[in-house]
Amino acid sequence: MKNLLWKKTACEVVDSLEKKEIKPSEVLVSLHERCDEVNKKINALPTIFFDLALEKSLKIEKQSNLIKGNFY
Repeated sequence: MKNLLWKKTACEVVDSLEKKEIKPSEVLVSLHERCDEVNKKINALPTIFFDLALEKSLKIEKQSNLIKGNFY
């Protein structure tokens, strides 16, 4: 696993997003990788929508030049 953003606290992630050190899509990819790894063992997530979340995140990132939100 390359992306270890899942190890950060929520506050650290928000701070990094606000400083534009990371992109929302990078956070989602990290969480998806971690969930794939762990859920195989514990089977705790019955429904997973990472693909949809990533698609929406990338769309927002592309529009970020026009629209500025709280975090990106």
